[in-house]
Amino acid sequence: MIKKCSILFLIIIFVILTGCSENKYDALPQIVINDIRYCSSFSLNYVDAPEQSAICGIIKSCVSDGEIPTEHEQSNFITCYNQPYAIVGNNLIVRIVYEINDKDVIEKWILLTPSS
Repeated sequence: MIKKCSILFLIIIFVILTGCSENKYDALPQIVINDIRYCSSFSLNYVDAPEQSAICGIIKSCVSDGEIPTEHEQSNFITCYNQPYAIVGNNLIVRIVYEINDKDVIEKWILLTPSS
């Protein structure tokens, strides 16, 4: 069981690390906030949770994996759906939540940067 959890965790990390794409067929984790597309970087950046007063909103919709989000507060990875986000400087931090073993829930905050 631990091996399965490790593999799932590695897959999630791989998806988060691989960056942005404009190609519909290889689009990786992205979020659109106020017409700005934020993308994961090649290195996974866990960050501390922001102060409650810094929370700007929640991710309200999610397109399918591989699709590019186009609407405000929309992502293409389900682990941040209905989760809070904050804008810090030019970057976005968002909480991701995923379940392992059908009982253990992991919550982390990750940093995404604006697409260039």
